[in-house]
Amino acid sequence: MTEDSPLKTWVRIFDQIGEKIGNPFFWDPVEAFQEAGLQNISERKVKVPIGTWPKNKDLKQWGAWNRQFLMQGLEGFSIRGLTELLGWEYEKAQVFLVDMRKELLNSSLHSYVLVTAVWGQKPLE
Repeated sequence: MTEDSPLKTWVRIFDQIGEKIGNPFFWDPVEAFQEAGLQNISERKVKVPIGTWPKNKDLKQWGAWNRQFLMQGLEGFSIRGLTELLGWEYEKAQVFLVDMRKELLNSSLHSYVLVTAVWGQKPLE
């Protein structure tokens, strides 16, 4: 995937939107648990595919669902940030989202979302 691909651009855009609203989308959950005073913190990271590229049947199904979720919700969770917060013209935002959808449907692209699960315990005091 190139640096100017719509998917990589979208990730950078969400980072900009998070900074602009003062609530970053990309943060360290382990650090947040530590700051909250939790103990025995564990973390697991799982790569969830986007699309049907995996050979494994279960991952292929998860990838299909994940891609469908993104395709259906892309405009809903992108358009306001692009237009109101970043000042894009509506038409420019729509063209970008069309490019995103094309990339999501590209079967030669093996993309995934890194899902992080973190858990811990409150101190026994």
